Amino acid sequence: AARAAAGAAAPPPPSYDAAAWCALHARDNAAARHYRERRYLPLAFPEAVSAARIVELGAGAGASLLPLLRAGNATALATDVSPVAVRLCREVADRAGVGGRVEAAVLDATDPGAPAALAGKRADVCLVIFTLGALDRAGQAAALATAAASVRPGGRVLVRDHGALDVAHMRAPRAVDGAPVGSAALHARQDGTLCFFFTPEYLTAAAETAGLIPVDVRWVTIAHPNRATGVVLKRVMVQGVFARPV
Repeated sequence: AARAAAGAAAPPPPSYDAAAWCALHARDNAAARHYRERRYLPLAFPEAVSAARIVELGAGAGASLLPLLRAGNATALATDVSPVAVRLCREVADRAGVGGRVEAAVLDATDPGAPAALAGKRADVCLVIFTLGALDRAGQAAALATAAASVRPGGRVLVRDHGALDVAHMRAPRAVDGAPVGSAALHARQDGTLCFFFTPEYLTAAAETAGLIPVDVRWVTIAHPNRATGVVLKRVMVQGVFARPV
């Protein structure tokens, strides 16, 4: 950040690497245990519990979708760029007893044809949970356009992702897009995947560009105390509810 402020040219952001995510799921999530279920989501997004039809972009192995399906009666389309993740999502849904309510398909939400592919789904909600953060800025714009196309008029796009100044942000290498510390910024992990850290203002502007109306966009902070060491791990996230215009 200091070099960028001094006028040095920042390196160009890496492109979205779908192969890196496929490798991650095949390596670290082969038994669908890499990610714990996000059991807080029914409380965070009650509109998803009452939904009849859900679409998820970047579903992974179903960590976000399964708690919502257990809490409600929705049917769902789970999509991910990784065929390994799609297979795992099907397996996890079957084991959880909700496989009959889940369709899983390989889909790159950043593909120019993705909005048309999902336009007929007319879902009540589209989940985009820790998915935008895996994309560069251009990819985020494309994924939000896909999310908007997947829901009916009046439907909701529900977003949750890493926030600026989260502990992971503070430990991350220098932003590859030259963004200053504390602002929305793109970082690259050693395994080739990306991690973007959001602010509510940045997320709101990106969603509005995709034609969505902000309903509720906020910071979410959580403290995780380690009882053994006494250290409190502070996590920072950004959460947004956006509506497709009627």
